[in-house]
Amino acid sequence: ALTRVGHVVRAAGRPAPIRQLDGVEMVRQLSRRTSLQFPLSGPMLRLSSRQQLWCLLTFACIVRLLTLGAYPLTDTTEARYAEIARKMLETGQWIVPQIEYGVPFWGKPPLSFWLTAGSFKLFGINEFAARIPALLLGVAVCGLTYRIAASRRGTDFGLRASLVLATTLLMVASSGAVMTD
Repeated sequence: ALTRVGHVVRAAGRPAPIRQLDGVEMVRQLSRRTSLQFPLSGPMLRLSSRQQLWCLLTFACIVRLLTLGAYPLTDTTEARYAEIARKMLETGQWIVPQIEYGVPFWGKPPLSFWLTAGSFKLFGINEFAARIPALLLGVAVCGLTYRIAASRRGTDFGLRASLVLATTLLMVASSGAVMTD
């Protein structure tokens, strides 16, 4: 039982100060924990550190996937590139991207327009379909990061490297935006 802030009542009734942990000791104690425990109706579910990394990586990807269509095309660049892909699908002109009908757009290579137009064909013309190619390419970059890091330093290091990449602000923003860069 607590009597006042910072003290715990002992069996004899005298307060004992609570031991404060410094940063190094706290990190040591946290690093000793090797698995998370989640209560279920049956026995406890234990996840290894590798499974925890996979869960976090999957969670980051699912959260980004669910937010792709939650907001409109916000930038003039997003709207312009989505419109170029829409015109590509509408006119059937897959070789020369068009900024206006009959006006070619040579400012960027057409691969992202092809991917977005293909996505429009599969999912319909909407924000989610415009952004899903960028997310899939972001997942591919995370996969490449994993493979390179895992080949050099092991599987856990590869998972950590891909998790760091997947959760950086730039990756989160660019994997959900219609852009060619």
